[in-house]
Amino acid sequence: MIVSMRRKALIPYTFQDGLHIPEGSWVCVASRAMMLDPKYYQDPMSFDGYRFLGKQGQQDTPDSPPSSPGRYYASHVLKLALRNILRHYDIKPADAAAKRTFAWRTAIIPRENVHLLFRHRTEKKPI
Repeated sequence: MIVSMRRKALIPYTFQDGLHIPEGSWVCVASRAMMLDPKYYQDPMSFDGYRFLGKQGQQDTPDSPPSSPGRYYASHVLKLALRNILRHYDIKPADAAAKRTFAWRTAIIPRENVHLLFRHRTEKKPI
């Protein structure tokens, strides 16, 4: 099983169905398994570049597969946060010689123990 997203629980959490995630536990999502499941996608083993478009050739039409309505908002908020960080802070690795990534299969993954140093700028950079 290939896991594409993993998160560490910083606090204990209990879902409505009673499933409990203790603090410090790792929770993973097997997105590849979901993408290859015919329950979710018709003929998942064949390539279909238009799989996520509706009959009109556009996303978010009544006949297109469901998508998260908050994805545009989340994307916009993340871009604003990154813009403000880049505009107001100088950033550098705490240890310039430390390895920052590792490769696993086809993915280049950031190491979780990399520390960054942020220094507030007196002048804003134009962005």
